[in-house]
Amino acid sequence: MNQTARLWHGDCLSLMASIPDGSVDLIATDLPYGAMKSGWDKALPMDRVWAAYRRILKPAGSVVMTTAGMFTARHMMAAPDLYKYGLVWAKSRVTCPMQAAYRPMSAHEDILVFSKGGIGVRAKRPMTYNPQGLVALEHPRARKQVGISALYDSYADPEHPVEWEQTHTNYPRSVQHFASVGNPIHNTQKPVELFDWIVRTYSNPGDVVLDNCLGSGTTGVAALAAGRSFIGMELNPAFYETAVERIRASAPGNITFDDDLPLPTLDIVDEIIARKRAAYHAAV
Repeated sequence: MNQTARLWHGDCLSLMASIPDGSVDLIATDLPYGAMKSGWDKALPMDRVWAAYRRILKPAGSVVMTTAGMFTARHMMAAPDLYKYGLVWAKSRVTCPMQAAYRPMSAHEDILVFSKGGIGVRAKRPMTYNPQGLVALEHPRARKQVGISALYDSYADPEHPVEWEQTHTNYPRSVQHFASVGNPIHNTQKPVELFDWIVRTYSNPGDVVLDNCLGSGTTGVAALAAGRSFIGMELNPAFYETAVERIRASAPGNITFDDDLPLPTLDIVDEIIARKRAAYHAAV
């Protein structure tokens, strides 16, 4: 399997315009929340981000992102037709201790799951989902379900209950526990174990994973270790250098890197055309 890693320094909105339509299997990212006063923590324009995501995702491709607070709500409303469900990352350490006398300390972040594919037993084009940590049953069980829990977001017909065979147990739950990063090299660095779980759950070996805001490079480390190809983008020069060094140091030996190659460039006319095309695809 030929794995590649493309690590690009620049504005992700311009760089994503160079990615072919329908070529990315999974976007796994931790976008700037816009919650801090730091210059790098500036929220990206939702309309342009989601127009690009819609264009470059494959027909059953997914977007999985860590979010919090109002940032969660904004993304849910930016792509309500693609939104599938939310998860919770339960941290091992709390944040905002200085506000403990005024509000509960934060011990979690949201994880939002979006996809062009469907979910449920009757989905015509199911999204990629590989539940981790399953335990095979020694004796599979025939199961039957009637009611709202039988089909996602719709009521089952009591006359025609959903039937299936349960072959495994220990299915993942909506709250996932992963230890917070000790001695982080980036203010908002996420644990590799969390993004390893995301990558393995929502993509397949050999797939293409994109993180358009590299930060510390966690997604790249996880994606390459899991046997996926990776595209990473970062605007901040210091973050970019740190992420590239970290990803290269941890990558398996069979990875082909092209971050030393010239970055993709578009003249202004091509960029305008690309953006209009992305807006058109988002509207249809």
